[in-house]
Amino acid sequence: LKYFRIYNVEQCENLNLPELADQSENRDKIAEAEAIVEGYRNCPEIVSSGNAWYSPVKDIIGMPDIALFDCSDSYYATLFHEMAHSTGHSSRMDRKCLAKITKFGSIDYSKEELVAEFSAYFLCNACGIQNDRLEENTTAYLQNWIQVLNSDPKIAVQSAGIAQKVADYI
Repeated sequence: LKYFRIYNVEQCENLNLPELADQSENRDKIAEAEAIVEGYRNCPEIVSSGNAWYSPVKDIIGMPDIALFDCSDSYYATLFHEMAHSTGHSSRMDRKCLAKITKFGSIDYSKEELVAEFSAYFLCNACGIQNDRLEENTTAYLQNWIQVLNSDPKIAVQSAGIAQKVADYI
């Protein structure tokens, strides 16, 4: 990790900067999310399912219908999470933890969950998907897996680094 001192523009004097337009209102975040899904090269088949999952053996993503989610933001956050898992397949980024069967709650399983959730968060941010409830759910999910990994605090940072590569790949 590197530390940087960062100042808010309001903390600086004598800057002649143009006003920034608020672009959040002009964004079609659902269209941007769909563009991310469509742009995922070598994406596995996405099938209708009662819950969300990724099968590394079959290389298939299962997703419930979007109508079953409280909002489209939650649907895309979940889809991005499962898409992130799928990048670990040998035909993509080949993360070894997906090649072997790992026990729920194991170190490898926990690392993979961190990577998937960080990746989903990065992808949501890229297309403007954000809301307080989604933020709370992501934070709680990450904290759950980080507790499993408390023996090595560097794992969260390493997972975030891998997640950025995953988000870039998707």
